[in-house]
Amino acid sequence: MQLLSLTVVSLRVFLFTTFLLLPRACLSSQQFKLKSQDAMSWKNLAALTLALSLLSGCSVIERLVYRIDINQGNYLEATDVDRLRFGMNKEQVRFVLGSPMLVEPSYPNTWYYVYYKQPGHEESIQKNLILTFDDQNLLIGMTGDYQPGPNFMDAMN
Repeated sequence: MQLLSLTVVSLRVFLFTTFLLLPRACLSSQQFKLKSQDAMSWKNLAALTLALSLLSGCSVIERLVYRIDINQGNYLEATDVDRLRFGMNKEQVRFVLGSPMLVEPSYPNTWYYVYYKQPGHEESIQKNLILTFDDQNLLIGMTGDYQPGPNFMDAMN
């Protein structure tokens, strides 16, 4: 769809520059036929116009085309991460943050919460939170783009 619209725009630019902007001196007075000498320069100008419109079509028009924001993964707020406590079991963590994006089969005690956002024409954003559990399924570590809350090391009630 986007390629089709770029092709249509490039064709319009080509036709506009070829037929409206070319000086009338290229046309002879007899039945509007092209002179042989002017025909070569007219063809060169038309080819140059077509090449420039095709090459510049993507870069100029790309910003005008709307792109949706793409959100993928686990969106985590700082308040949710602040609710995590050292020693929480996996069920409690799942209740607070939701299911992790990735749990590796060979390392089931490491959970990955990954959030990826691609806003339209801007730079993409990725945030990671990696939680580590011990053999008793208790939370023992937290790394990534989120800081542990001030009460992370407080005992569970």
